Amino acid sequence: LMPAQFQREHLNQWVDSADAFTSASEIDAAMGHGWTQQTQGRRGVSYAMYVDLGAVHDPTVIAIGHREGELVFIDLLQTFQGSKHEPVRLQAVEDRIVVLAREFRLTKIRIESWQGLSAVQALQRLALPVTLFTPTSKSNSEEWPVLAQLLSTRRLVLPAHARLRDELLNLVYEVGAHGVHVID
Repeated sequence: LMPAQFQREHLNQWVDSADAFTSASEIDAAMGHGWTQQTQGRRGVSYAMYVDLGAVHDPTVIAIGHREGELVFIDLLQTFQGSKHEPVRLQAVEDRIVVLAREFRLTKIRIESWQGLSAVQALQRLALPVTLFTPTSKSNSEEWPVLAQLLSTRRLVLPAHARLRDELLNLVYEVGAHGVHVID
């Protein structure tokens, strides 16, 4: 069960919303460490990058993070917002990934969805550790609960970021035959 569902059904505790993915207190705790976005990586630390591509309505987001013991830190969030008249230029995203790969010791780069195929191929030619990722019901049912668990156990450290806070607060889920499915 998702943490909020467990609290409601087994601990008989009030939570923010019946179908909310996380609570405001969990997000505020994650953003309340005073952690700020980093412009470069630290020596000896390995980083992972995740890229979610959007062109017009959905933004393209680059996230870089690392793990220290039980804590997971999000070091950098960069957003590219396109419009109907000026969609996100994928070349600009590729260029930014290359620059960030020089600043952080990236051991993993994951670009989401089929739109990223040409970027993945170009970045692989530069010997970057990049893979294409296409979300499936199975991968979603495995990965969303990890985020929920990190938030509920207070092991995720986020920089203060208004748009990310809003996005997280607006996530809604349902539990189906294949597990957790984030629907909004």
